[in-house]
Amino acid sequence: AFSVLLLPFSGICYAREEKETFTQLLNDDSADISAIAGYSETVRHSVFEACTQPQGIAGMNDLQKNSGQHFRALLSAYSKEEQQKIWNLTRYPGLINKLMSTGPLSKQALEDVLIFYPKEIHDDALNYTVNHFYIIKNINRVNEEFDQAFEATIRTYSPSVQNAFRELLKTPELISLLNNNMHMAVHLGAIYQKNPEYLIQQFNAMNLEQAEQKARDLEEWKQKMKEDPEAERELQQSAKEYAQEYGYSQNDYYETDPVYINHYVFAPYPYWCGYPSWYDYEWWYPYPYWYHWGFSYWHGSIYWHSAPSWYFVHWHFRHHPHFDHYPHITNAYINYYHGHHRADVRNPVVVNNWVNENRKVLPKDFISNEKNRVTVIKDYGKFANDFDKENKSAPVKMEQNDFLKKNAEKYPSLKPDFQEQPKQIGNEKWNQVTPERKEPVFKPAPNKPVEKQKVEPINKQAEKYYEPNILQKQLEQPKQYQPIPKQEEKRWDQPKKQPYQPKPNIQQEPRVHPKPNIQPGQPNQNFQPKQNIQPRQNMPAPQQRSQPGKIVIQKK
Repeated sequence: AFSVLLLPFSGICYAREEKETFTQLLNDDSADISAIAGYSETVRHSVFEACTQPQGIAGMNDLQKNSGQHFRALLSAYSKEEQQKIWNLTRYPGLINKLMSTGPLSKQALEDVLIFYPKEIHDDALNYTVNHFYIIKNINRVNEEFDQAFEATIRTYSPSVQNAFRELLKTPELISLLNNNMHMAVHLGAIYQKNPEYLIQQFNAMNLEQAEQKARDLEEWKQKMKEDPEAERELQQSAKEYAQEYGYSQNDYYETDPVYINHYVFAPYPYWCGYPSWYDYEWWYPYPYWYHWGFSYWHGSIYWHSAPSWYFVHWHFRHHPHFDHYPHITNAYINYYHGHHRADVRNPVVVNNWVNENRKVLPKDFISNEKNRVTVIKDYGKFANDFDKENKSAPVKMEQNDFLKKNAEKYPSLKPDFQEQPKQIGNEKWNQVTPERKEPVFKPAPNKPVEKQKVEPINKQAEKYYEPNILQKQLEQPKQYQPIPKQEEKRWDQPKKQPYQPKPNIQQEPRVHPKPNIQPGQPNQNFQPKQNIQPRQNMPAPQQRSQPGKIVIQKK
């Protein structure tokens, strides 16, 4: 009966432990947890299954580093433009293998293969298969080597876990996310093994909440752009600058059917080769332009899809000239993301980090004083540009705050109170140098006896433990050697008192009788049976037993 009652209690303890662990993950890794929750239920299930084998996730990372290094070595002889074209061909599953199998000799066979792929890649696929077939062949070899090593890595896992790893290859950004946060992956796998229903339920609720929040975010963003035409105009200008920097055609800006956007299928770079090496952050998906900006043009009007993507917001806050050129859209980003919960948790991180990193140069009321914020943003853009130029040519790098103190008149709205008032200590200022205190030197006057040096009384704390009068007298006396008076009772050569010697007529019996030498297994030879003990007669009275000089030890 006790074991039957113990099982439900242990289940409650486990459930409580899993809830606490998951709550801690939400606090520590909210961005990564939210990113996983945004995927479909099938993909989330693959993530949970893979997390039960974290060593497999780490093994995939090692395989990707090896294959990616070989792939980049093959492309190193080509220009960046040609590398981008070859990298783009790898995005379509099975295309490289089919091009290699068909070979460069039959153009008609190649065209038959390319019918099932987008038209925009047909020319590049024909060109590299016919004129650079060796690169297609070598890329296919690297891909096959990765596949063989991958299957060997997951061979010992259960069929469900193996299928989960194969499905995750379709979402390489999730494999990278789990590798970058192995702590989270291990805990998710442990929770899923103990209580899969709880974990699935939590992520289902988060996915539904994100979908609802995403719809609210879109409506709020559209309203903000409607209320702030300057911000909308600057957003369109910055979008053109972004397009020129990342190679988007101007023809892509206009007449994009919203139906096409709603049914667009994103094809990432495959995990085995990785994303292009010239990006300084993970770029697994070459998204179309409207994904980054959050809008497209349809019959001369703006069609809003979402708020700008993380890539676009990250690009905006990373370049200092943007603050001077686009202060209104910068202000709109701060109003929209700072201190707000959004479906895309990465954009608030970008904005909050920028505000925190520039606390030393921004005024204290930067967030609360929305009326003056656009002016502050413009001044910050000029200040940051000048600071970059100064530090670029200076032999010794300068801090932002030091540069602002030196050139405060050029940027009047930045940190007007950076010159703090000096702290007061009594009537003295904190920045005043206190002269070194020296003890007075007493010099005797000529032909006059030397007076005794007066010693200041000890501090009050010492008075608690010593008698002030006695200690004061000791300090006032001249320091002379005073021998310790002889005390006869403390002399070391004084013969000590003789120990007490009992009188010879006292008979003492030993307290403990020696044990007889008994060998194991032998009877005690010295054993004597007790005789009939007669009681003592004429016991002395108590006062007679305490006579001085006589000790009587009684046995009981």
